[in-house]
Amino acid sequence: MNRIKVIFITMVCLLAGVTRLFADQELWAWGNNNFGQLGDSTKMGRWVPVKVHKFAPGDVITMDGGPRHSLAIRASDSTVWAWGHNDCGQLGNGTTTESLEPCSTHLPGGFIEVVGAGVNAPCYSLALRADGTVWAWGYNGEGQFGNNTKNNSSLPCSTWIDNVVAIAGGISHALAIKSDSTVWAWGRNEYGALGDSSVWGDSTWFESLKPVQVHNLTNAIEIAAGSEYSAALKDDGTVWSWGDNAYGTLGIDTMGAGTRVRFPCSTHIFDVIAIDVFFLHTISAKSDGTVWSWGLGIFGQMGNNSDTTCDKPVQAHILTNATAVTAGHGHSLAIEDSTAWAWGLNNGGQLGNNSTVTQKEPVQVHNLINVTAIGAGREHSYAIGDTFPAAIAIGGKKITDPISLAVAPTVGRNSFCIKYSIPKSGFVRLKLYDITGSVKNVLFEKDLRCGSYSSTLDLSDFSSGIYFLRLEVGNKYAVKKFEVVKI
Repeated sequence: MNRIKVIFITMVCLLAGVTRLFADQELWAWGNNNFGQLGDSTKMGRWVPVKVHKFAPGDVITMDGGPRHSLAIRASDSTVWAWGHNDCGQLGNGTTTESLEPCSTHLPGGFIEVVGAGVNAPCYSLALRADGTVWAWGYNGEGQFGNNTKNNSSLPCSTWIDNVVAIAGGISHALAIKSDSTVWAWGRNEYGALGDSSVWGDSTWFESLKPVQVHNLTNAIEIAAGSEYSAALKDDGTVWSWGDNAYGTLGIDTMGAGTRVRFPCSTHIFDVIAIDVFFLHTISAKSDGTVWSWGLGIFGQMGNNSDTTCDKPVQAHILTNATAVTAGHGHSLAIEDSTAWAWGLNNGGQLGNNSTVTQKEPVQVHNLINVTAIGAGREHSYAIGDTFPAAIAIGGKKITDPISLAVAPTVGRNSFCIKYSIPKSGFVRLKLYDITGSVKNVLFEKDLRCGSYSSTLDLSDFSSGIYFLRLEVGNKYAVKKFEVVKI
């Protein structure tokens, strides 16, 4: 559940002018679509990314996936949109009818974060407004709304909390960070997921229908909630977890049935910049670009070429420059070098690699480039980014150092410098494609030693439009998108 809000900037080259910047990524989805959770107006499962309907380019600022429904915030007015399964009213539109494409919830604008939560059924949704208020709708049988009731609602209800800056939702409990960096929780608490250190006989031992403060936890900057357990990232790069630990989900080097911790304890990992949880595994990205996971691993969701459940963090293979991570029910995703990578359970095509074969190591999601955000549901996934033109073949593996483009902003210059590096010596090819996927030019084909290089691309005879550079080294590749605008 991932809730990341970063914007990737695409360079625009202006002939005889200066550079300007813009962002035009779109929302893409893939995987299981039995309830319309991909938002493409069908119930057809997709093994590669398809565009989510109703959103213009650049008009989605964040998204999240519940088990079988999806949510997004539209940039143009900061309103909340939802689609997919709606048996408990989790779409927030006053009905229990599923929707195959995004529909507006009954909320005003001003929202900055959304969360889809629950298990197969029932499910619920959360949204955070810029004024610090939290809203909830859908299933509330265990107090997931935090409004001192257990009443379900197909319309958004206000949670009894304010000054909130971040939210997270688990199967049956929810979390929030307040502006003072404290963490608050509400909902089911039988296994200690609320972290309030309650003891037998306390009113909150089994559940709390309104927010309670997590014990002895401050300086939190990110939170995540799963099946009966919770996690928080502090500003010093440490991760703290609490709740059920039957599958090693707390990452404290122990696990077993009945193992639970009712207050935050330190996970054995440091220098972390991002975390996420969905069901029974936690994923994290460290400041050095590596990805580490712990918890249930039977589907390969650790990414270390095994199906072993781990009670302490283990490093995923291949990824060395990750900047964002997210967890699905049995799969994981990461952003590396502005591309999306996925691994784990793939029964619905949720890895996006045009297959339904489970992968125990990261594989690249087909077609996506310039990826700025990722998200996951139970058996479906999302990304905000661009795609290759359909005619461009995209097979192969990622190159270690991607092509880097730099536009000289000097007035009157009709060229820019292409900087690139290759991890090992071999035959190298640099191609230029136009927006239709046609090869405009093969800039060079030659043997090169490993190292860093640069060359110049003359734009004098270019028409205005979008182009792609593709650097190929054997069966590895890197792609960069740019736009030329004549003035």
